[in-house]
Amino acid sequence: MTLGVFDIMHVSAPELKRLKIVSDNTPGPQLYVDSISALPDALISHILSSLPTLDAVRTTVLSRRWNNQWTSIQNLDFDEGNDYFRTAHSDRDRFTRFVNRVLLSRDSSDIQKFTLLFNKAHFRHNPSTADWICTAVRRNVVALRLEYIAGTSIQMPRSVFTCKTLRILTLRFIGRYITFDPPTSGCFPSLESLKITVRDPVEHEMEKLFSFCPKLVNLRVHILGVAAFNFKVSAPELKRLKIVSDNTPGPQLYVDAPKLENLDLLYSI
Repeated sequence: MTLGVFDIMHVSAPELKRLKIVSDNTPGPQLYVDSISALPDALISHILSSLPTLDAVRTTVLSRRWNNQWTSIQNLDFDEGNDYFRTAHSDRDRFTRFVNRVLLSRDSSDIQKFTLLFNKAHFRHNPSTADWICTAVRRNVVALRLEYIAGTSIQMPRSVFTCKTLRILTLRFIGRYITFDPPTSGCFPSLESLKITVRDPVEHEMEKLFSFCPKLVNLRVHILGVAAFNFKVSAPELKRLKIVSDNTPGPQLYVDAPKLENLDLLYSI
């Protein structure tokens, strides 16, 4: 008995529970089972959410069933420094178009984690940045991470301050400075963790950020560039505070935190 055309088999059957092959030939037919398509939707979404968003979008080539799976991922990670964008010297808008396409193509599900990473070598101030952040806020973002290296001042969108779902905020700005314009009340109603790295901060701007955190538990501040800096921290629920400065003496710190348990001050010598 000869199998002929069945020497190589391709099987795509998401509901397949049992497969039995009987062959008079040795070796038998080579079998390729599409096990990727058989994965549960929840597992596929978890896998895609752990990838950089560019890679998650690329998984559409793996299986027909994966074509639109990435549109419901909860974690979005955009890195302008990825080689795919850095090598496009003649097309500096490629990164902007990619982010816009992803945000427009997503379904209406919430965003758990939203990350934007920029670098000075290839990125100039992009007015779309604020729109992207506001989109994440509208989708009830829980963790927001921004790394922005640029030579111009940057203003944080006001919607970030009033976001009711935001619990984790990570900021790294190695540009001229960052400015804040928070409302007079209702700021950071759910924020529990804040990590910020900033070069040459403006004192009163930093105080705006630290004075409106009613539920803040963890605060880490890394100061770059300035020789002397003073700021105040007022957070009734703060338990852990870490200040890192690249200069000696370090900043003069005024803390109003009745529940503070751990205080770390690290200054370069």
